[in-house]
Amino acid sequence: MTKPQKPKFRIGETIVIGFLGTVGKVTGIKRLEGKILYEVNNREGLFQEDALFYIEEFEGNITKYEKVEIAYKFMIGDIVKVRGFKHDLFKVIGYRTEIWRYYQDGWEETVYELYRIKRC
Repeated sequence: MTKPQKPKFRIGETIVIGFLGTVGKVTGIKRLEGKILYEVNNREGLFQEDALFYIEEFEGNITKYEKVEIAYKFMIGDIVKVRGFKHDLFKVIGYRTEIWRYYQDGWEETVYELYRIKRC
């Protein structure tokens, strides 16, 4: 019986996912059928050891990502009033968010799709 392979990376180490060019931290190590697999940034999906590199070893371009969390004011099914429509009520039936980024500026804009509720 052969001795199990020792993992190259340890939990907490900063690495680069080679084919994506993204930087992350190792958050888990798994063994499956004799292979060592790594969880990165607590995400679903595992990476093989040969797909990961130390930052110092990586020769490609590193891609920067921004994590955007949007707090929606209204959700689908909410009943809302709209400025300029004093006596009408509307139901939110959909929404989309547009994210705008420029070199030194950025903003998010949410557009709601509404359905006018008829009064009896």
